[in-house]
Amino acid sequence: MMAFDTFVKVSSSYEAPCTLQADPGISLTQYMQLPVEQYVCIQMPLNATLERIQGNLFRLIVPPVRFFHLDVSPTLYCEVRQTMDTVEIISKKCLLTGSKYIESLNGCFNILVKTKFRWQDYDNRRMILSNSNIDVEVDPPVPFKFFGKRVLEATGNLAMSIALRQIENAFVKSLAKDYARWATDKAYRIQRANKFESYDQSIMGKSHEEVQVAMIADNEEIEGIEIGG
Repeated sequence: MMAFDTFVKVSSSYEAPCTLQADPGISLTQYMQLPVEQYVCIQMPLNATLERIQGNLFRLIVPPVRFFHLDVSPTLYCEVRQTMDTVEIISKKCLLTGSKYIESLNGCFNILVKTKFRWQDYDNRRMILSNSNIDVEVDPPVPFKFFGKRVLEATGNLAMSIALRQIENAFVKSLAKDYARWATDKAYRIQRANKFESYDQSIMGKSHEEVQVAMIADNEEIEGIEIGG
């Protein structure tokens, strides 16, 4: 049984103004309510990558984070939820890659990541707002146990705060930049819509056996992943 005695908790928020220029009948609200699969169109900051696994489940590969002079490469499995006025990204599954010491942490921690996007959509002001929270509880394996609880928590808080702030700020800026193009470029709106319509049609055109193989591969990859809560 894990004895979680080390806790890391970080939060961040950011606001990005959006262009007031838009084609007739086009709004920021419409953009933020686009199907979740279109999030893969957004340019990810700092060489991060975002891939859709299936449905509203995504894989986010975060650039390496420095922790005790070691590079940590986190991969988050995320669920995207939408309401009429929010978009929320939730993850309870993270896989760490790096040195053998870093990878020894896998299975020794629980994590909960929540990022919520809201927006303001007025004639004289358009803005995307984000708020993120990361909570981690750890049962440190050797050699990390030797550093002590206070050192681990301070180092973890600092490393995760820097990474979260950099990624969140840059991603919200990317959203605002993408909205500026989407709102004023009809061809781009059509291109994005057709891209995912073609994807759906390609799935529909596959044989039953091909679809089953793809579904089995996806299910094996995410087996045991608990995202929402």
